[in-house]
Amino acid sequence: METSEPIDKKLTYPVRERIRFIDLLLFKYGYIKTIVPMDYFGIDHATVMSDIEKYKEFRPDNIVFNPQDEAYYKTLSFSPIWESYSQVWCLTS
Repeated sequence: METSEPIDKKLTYPVRERIRFIDLLLFKYGYIKTIVPMDYFGIDHATVMSDIEKYKEFRPDNIVFNPQDEAYYKTLSFSPIWESYSQVWCLTS
């Protein structure tokens, strides 16, 4: 899977995989709630928030927080960090 080189060099493997997961959920579903990566990876809320902040460093215009339902939504200018998701997790609707 192609990624931009700075992401590979700046992040550890676990952080990169969690950011990839965030990118995938935004791409596939259009939004993400923090509970999803918490449950999937067994991490705490602070770690998810840190990962979202790191995600914003790479794609600041991809994601916006909606306080009404406490979810992050992809924007109209969303552009995935990774070009292909054919070999990433298979998620069911």
